[in-house]
Amino acid sequence: MVKLPNYLPTQGDFDYQMSLNDQDLQYLQDWGTKIIRLGVMWESVETAPGVYDYAYLDAVDALINKIASYGMTVIVDNHQDLFSRTLCGEGIPYFYTPTELDHTCPKTILGTAFQLVPGECVSLNEYHFNYDE
Repeated sequence: MVKLPNYLPTQGDFDYQMSLNDQDLQYLQDWGTKIIRLGVMWESVETAPGVYDYAYLDAVDALINKIASYGMTVIVDNHQDLFSRTLCGEGIPYFYTPTELDHTCPKTILGTAFQLVPGECVSLNEYHFNYDE
């Protein structure tokens, strides 16, 4: 799932995190893969209030058809994590995030809300989240 612009897997050389090229698809087909979950972010579709990126949607459509040509079905995942970028996540366009929210990000690694330190557990209180009553 590609969570940064251009929000699509790369089609060039193999990259274990970012590519979904013909070689990747052939491997997936050879391994018997039947279904692929394809993340599509709302923020990648609606770039300003009421403004839609049809070129992005065309690219998603082309990718879905390419995957189908390898005999796999696509589940389109209208994905979001931690609501929006203004809250250290992705998915909902920032311009729809309520302005009264405290936009202070908790400690982050790679855009996730939890600092992952191998072998070390950290109390959630260490992240200074805001809580409702």
